Amino acid sequence: MKKLLLTVAVAALFFSCENDANDYNQTGITGNEQTQNSASKPSRGLERLRQEAFDKMNLGGMYHYSSPQGLTISGDMFNGQSTSSIVIPPNALTYEDGTPINGYIHVDYVEVFTIEKMVSLNKPTMGFNPQTGERELLVSGGEFYLMIKDSNGTQVTLNQPIQVNIATNNSQASPNGMLLWNGVTDPDGSFWWNNAAVSDVSFANGSPVFQEGSAYNVLINNSSSFGWYNCDKFYSDPRPKTDMMVQVPSGFDQTNSSVFVAFENEKNALMHMYSFNATYNMYGTPQPAIPDGINAHIIFVGEQNGQYKYQIISTVITGGSPVFNISPGNLITTNNYQQIENHILSLP
Repeated sequence: MKKLLLTVAVAALFFSCENDANDYNQTGITGNEQTQNSASKPSRGLERLRQEAFDKMNLGGMYHYSSPQGLTISGDMFNGQSTSSIVIPPNALTYEDGTPINGYIHVDYVEVFTIEKMVSLNKPTMGFNPQTGERELLVSGGEFYLMIKDSNGTQVTLNQPIQVNIATNNSQASPNGMLLWNGVTDPDGSFWWNNAAVSDVSFANGSPVFQEGSAYNVLINNSSSFGWYNCDKFYSDPRPKTDMMVQVPSGFDQTNSSVFVAFENEKNALMHMYSFNATYNMYGTPQPAIPDGINAHIIFVGEQNGQYKYQIISTVITGGSPVFNISPGNLITTNNYQQIENHILSLP
């Protein structure tokens, strides 16, 4: 009984003292890769590790763009590593001064469909719900990053939309009801998704909601929205919701570590415990968000001295605001993000 009362007391303190660095704008954010005010920033070591993973997953490169002819990038142009395509129509790209581009362009393109890649790139599926004012779990049909620059390294300007075509069967999630989202990054490195404005990104069929077909045909409508995009919808589970907390070792906080929660047999949804309480060195969520009784994997990933430190706890999450502890003695050290990915891939 004393343990239960202590757990409840800690939970109450956690959520009443939630770190102000996690506050964010709840009013109609549009555009891509926007940042929110925060007192802390991610460590350079963690940023470097994430950037290395991004660089290795980047399928793009240098391509010749002819303004009269346009350009389609697919198949062998992605080194056979993707079934997606990027269609850049004629007269779509200009230099900063408005001159049509006839020459080489640099395209960055990364696509993410499963949780192990989401962990490596810090791209969990948490979307802002304006009805509740909270970030809530999404299930993904596919995340992708697109950036196009001219040969001088300056971002191009779009005169007309670019179309990105991604097969729906890359994800196990049902495509019906998917919406389009833009990525948002807090200065402390916390990443989440916000509903995309139609002026920024839209489905090619004109509907704001994906209805049917074998591919998400997505229009990038202006160059100011270049960055991270997602085809997602809110995760649904009828069970009552509970909260939980994860205490991390001394030396780790929201600047050099993250705690994610993956659900058993769900490869397309990744929860991020984005609230951090420095008093107790605990991560949590600001509201009960986890299906009570679900089989889950708690994934801690941190950085120290330029290397990953990680631990995965597989457990059943039940009500009563349970507290899970990441033990320093159980941390695994690696400098290879693929080791973490392989560990996650081995999970049920």
